[in-house]
Amino acid sequence: VVDHDSEGQPFARNAIAADANVEHFTKAGLSRFEYQRDGKTMGMNYYVAPADLMDDRDEAAIWARRSFEAALRAQSKKKPKKAKAKNK
Repeated sequence: VVDHDSEGQPFARNAIAADANVEHFTKAGLSRFEYQRDGKTMGMNYYVAPADLMDDRDEAAIWARRSFEAALRAQSKKKPKKAKAKNK
């Protein structure tokens, strides 16, 4: 998922920070999205998107596929929710 921050800087949401997908962001020299809250720097699982992502369809497809695969891995790691018992 690619979005823009309040200054118009594109960033991409990564499924989970511990995922191998983060390696692609760091190898490309892309930084983690951070903000200030109560005087502290807070980090999120968002990374600055590659500058040419919107101009290069093939490159965008590669990054989208990696992110989709990371989301699938994160979903498969989640524990299934227990069904709620119905009162009769």
